[in-house]
Amino acid sequence: MGHAQRLDTVLAQASTVFLGSAAEPGGDAVSPVALADWAAHRYAEAVRIVKDAEQRQRRAVWGLLCGEQPLAAATMAEALDCPLPPITRVMAVACDPDRRDAVAELLRRTAPEGTWIVRDTGEGSPLAVLLPAGERDSDDDVARRVTRELVRTYPQCRVGASPPVDLASVPTAFGQARYALTAARIAVGGYARFHAWLAPELLLAGQADAWAREQLAPLAAHRARRRGDPEADELLETLGAWLVDRRGAGTRLGIHRNTLSGRLRLIEALLDRDLHRIGDRARLSLALRIAALPRDTPPGTGPVGPAPTGVRLSLDHPALDGWAFAGLHPLAGGLSGPDAGTLRVWLAHDARLSATAAALGLTVPGARKRLTRIGNVLGLDLLHGPHAEADLWLALQVADRSRDTHMLTDRRKAS
Repeated sequence: MGHAQRLDTVLAQASTVFLGSAAEPGGDAVSPVALADWAAHRYAEAVRIVKDAEQRQRRAVWGLLCGEQPLAAATMAEALDCPLPPITRVMAVACDPDRRDAVAELLRRTAPEGTWIVRDTGEGSPLAVLLPAGERDSDDDVARRVTRELVRTYPQCRVGASPPVDLASVPTAFGQARYALTAARIAVGGYARFHAWLAPELLLAGQADAWAREQLAPLAAHRARRRGDPEADELLETLGAWLVDRRGAGTRLGIHRNTLSGRLRLIEALLDRDLHRIGDRARLSLALRIAALPRDTPPGTGPVGPAPTGVRLSLDHPALDGWAFAGLHPLAGGLSGPDAGTLRVWLAHDARLSATAAALGLTVPGARKRLTRIGNVLGLDLLHGPHAEADLWLALQVADRSRDTHMLTDRRKAS
């Protein structure tokens, strides 16, 4: 029996009871108010039953999709008269557990026609939303619009989204959406879309604040000794601008190149860092980006305020593992292949092109061409991207650590 038929049956029963009681001679008359209450109760019960049945059916379709049976899932959805979108952007929606039904109803009203919503994807899991998308749909304007409507009504909602995929790739896409959801919890607007080089500071938000404070504390505590000397905020701004664009930092800051050089020497002295070394640049780049994240903290406790000492940056983070894998997996031959070897040589020579070329036995144009090709494979502008070298350095650190941990675990099991 279909959902509409169930409700029609309840209404027919109510009509039969009402007409029967009215037509029965000498019988006790049924109060119209009591009859209306009875009918409303039966109707509400039928609605609950229908909704429960619909949720079970959608969970069954979702189970087939996650079980890599897209054809069976599509067939079942067609039978329910709710076809699945053949190309979909999968969204993971986190919300207050007590408001899941209300959030799902708002999604039903605001999302495009043909959207599939699965309220229950497992205990503690976010809602799954299959948003119709075109095969060449590279933007995410619709997903962002839907998120804005959600967050406007339910400010605690957060949404992670995948790229457009076909039904066979829904399980992978839902994993990507949940991964993006980690970043969405801190991202402006409560929305993040998965891509291979999703900003690592979003994944570390709230977990590396103390480390960032320690890295930047000497700059934050600096006080100019003479008029015209840079204050703390000027040094932080200078460091950030130089790490993003070393060639154009002076122009961006509106200062002479000699002034820029003097500030950089002071920064190195205060931080006890060498800005010619890729590891130091990468750590400071990450610390500054963590410091810039929006947060609700009391004055003086932010990333550039007083800091504890001896805090280490923990790379033991599942989200970072996923980030590093997603970013590096396009490399031919993996972490032991020739492209990874080129990147390690480049980073070992502090991302200096001439030194890298000499170490690889290439001309400088040849080294530039090879790094550009590898960057295109990874989706990174290695030579000019504002955070490319820092993110790549971090990704290789995380990936190597994860690989070494797995190898050690395997050796222990073997022994």
